[in-house]
Amino acid sequence: MIPEPGVKWKQIRGVIWKYNKCILKKIKNPNFDYVGEEQDIIYEDPSDEATKREVTDGERFMAAAMGTPLNANKETVYRNYFDMPRVPYYMMTYDQWGKIAYDETSRIEQNLRNQQNMDKRGKSLQ
Repeated sequence: MIPEPGVKWKQIRGVIWKYNKCILKKIKNPNFDYVGEEQDIIYEDPSDEATKREVTDGERFMAAAMGTPLNANKETVYRNYFDMPRVPYYMMTYDQWGKIAYDETSRIEQNLRNQQNMDKRGKSLQ
């Protein structure tokens, strides 16, 4: 997609659920944490980043009971493996009839009844 001159836009990768030409739902990549979670963080040695740790519930309780301030900083922690969101997945099928993304039934669904009948016959023969 080429933007028009003077128009600012940002490409966002996501997931879309669609039936024919109707868009059912669209969301950002569900495998990426965009919001994060605020946590209280304490540094054992303020000059060393490796001594960073989360405040425990016991430390919070003791600080509240003693009336002393808790020397903690609030930081937003993101639970992501990659720095940037990746493409969620690639949809591919081998039987395509052109009606929907996946065929109306899969091979497992088609053979489920056959397997159940075989299970019943095997039990009755024993």
